[in-house]
Amino acid sequence: MKDPVRRESASRKSEWAVALVATLLSMSLHVLFTIHAGGLWRDEVNTVNVSNLPSLTDVWGHIEFDSFPILWLLIVRGWSVLGGTDFLFRLLGFGIGVSCLALLWFNARAFKGSAPLLSVALIGFSPSIIQWGDSMRGYGFGTLMMLLAAGLMWRVLEEPTGRNVGLFMLAALGAVQSLYYNAVLLFSLCMGGCAVTLSNRRWRGTGAVLAVGGVSALSLVPYFSVFERSKSWGPMFQHPDLWRGIRLDWFWTKLREALNPAGAVAVWVWVGLLVVVLGGGILCVLTAEETRLGRGQRDLILFSSVALVVAIVGYYLFLKKLQYPTQPWYYVALLTFVALPIDVASSAFSGFRTARIARLLVAGGIVAMTFLPAMSAVRTRMTNLDVVAAWLEQNAQPGDLLVVNPWYYGITFARYYHGDVAWVTIPPVEDHRYARVDLFLSHMTTPDQREPVRPILDQVAQTLGSGKRVWLVGGLHFLQPHEQASLQPPAPNGRWGWHDGPYSKSWSMQVAGFIQSHAARVDAIPFSDASRTNGYEDILLLVVQGWRGN
Repeated sequence: MKDPVRRESASRKSEWAVALVATLLSMSLHVLFTIHAGGLWRDEVNTVNVSNLPSLTDVWGHIEFDSFPILWLLIVRGWSVLGGTDFLFRLLGFGIGVSCLALLWFNARAFKGSAPLLSVALIGFSPSIIQWGDSMRGYGFGTLMMLLAAGLMWRVLEEPTGRNVGLFMLAALGAVQSLYYNAVLLFSLCMGGCAVTLSNRRWRGTGAVLAVGGVSALSLVPYFSVFERSKSWGPMFQHPDLWRGIRLDWFWTKLREALNPAGAVAVWVWVGLLVVVLGGGILCVLTAEETRLGRGQRDLILFSSVALVVAIVGYYLFLKKLQYPTQPWYYVALLTFVALPIDVASSAFSGFRTARIARLLVAGGIVAMTFLPAMSAVRTRMTNLDVVAAWLEQNAQPGDLLVVNPWYYGITFARYYHGDVAWVTIPPVEDHRYARVDLFLSHMTTPDQREPVRPILDQVAQTLGSGKRVWLVGGLHFLQPHEQASLQPPAPNGRWGWHDGPYSKSWSMQVAGFIQSHAARVDAIPFSDASRTNGYEDILLLVVQGWRGN
């Protein structure tokens, strides 16, 4: 019979080996995304452009037109000094993604657990976390700072020295100044930490954690003026009907969308692990005397249980207050945060051989089930507008007209199109550096809702009448037989209030109806690039030719 000590040593070596292999495989996924991501899509361009306004005063004065606090914008601004090319930005994203993996190992050491098996398996093989975390948005860097804050906070709990508290303070400030959602997650982290210190009567540690949380909260006070500036157009993006009451179905639906790229089974793996960890945490609290866990292990489980509950409930309430429809990238920070307590709590049971083997098998199973779907999903271009723009530079002729629809595609198009042919968005927005929703809103409130597209119709008529071509970048809402273009009342007087979608569709239908009535033909332009493209900016290109008059 094997010596129990040797058996335990072999088991731990297996854990470290699996975790290391999983980390290397995850790094390969980051490499694949970096290679295939290509150009920046509109949200990334928006961040880059706001970050590189002429002065820091300008950046702060227009920060409401992006989705992140000042630190991430300063990082992008500083990185842009190196050249501001797509490759350099992709390299920055890769560095952030790999650094997050490194911090999982740092946290395994900080929490004095075993190898970061489950956190690497859950975070490292989630295509949504890789894709959106490595993009030129603040989700990846905000996650990086939050992971760092978690490990440093645990050091404060164990030894609340001035150095440890100071490092935790810097990480916490970095977290909330990189990503707004991190305010909720930092609160969850502090609540988990306070649960441990209060249960052990470590008053100094409690005070240190609360002080860091309080200072971090105060650092967000200047953003109240930013939120106030955005109030005039904020309702365009809010859908209170989706979050009405205490319904959780929309929250669950969007979480599934974020997890599904790793395979349908990934959703239930996350849910199952969450249930096991929370159930085990409750059981340990209720049967503290009967369990064979030490004080340190019970602290890890208590921290994990409290942090998980507060994070999930708090994040839901935050999104409910925000009232945005949300997309997969909204959940990157939450998923990454949730994976950490799951791993920490599971490692607390590693003293039991059965639990350790189960943890090893689950982690290995996650990697085996999700690696191939993840490898396929991360091979995604973030946009094809760079390809479309380059093609138009070669093929559009002087006198042609480029019509970009909807208007926000103009943000990406302006970065990549360097030709001489005139172009316009639907509706016409004069500034394409970032999402000028305030200018779009002015069109929504126009008394005559035919007025925003009238200049475009005149340009189309002049271009086609002179024998030139109109290129439709993004396509249009073409009318069915006997269908009429909808005409909205000026916002917010219609049934849709301030929602922008019906207005964009109405203007698109008006232009489409005009073209269908007067153009001789409309043809699609095929592209040979067969790469998978991010569905949020996979652009159709059409060419309109000939004039039929009235």
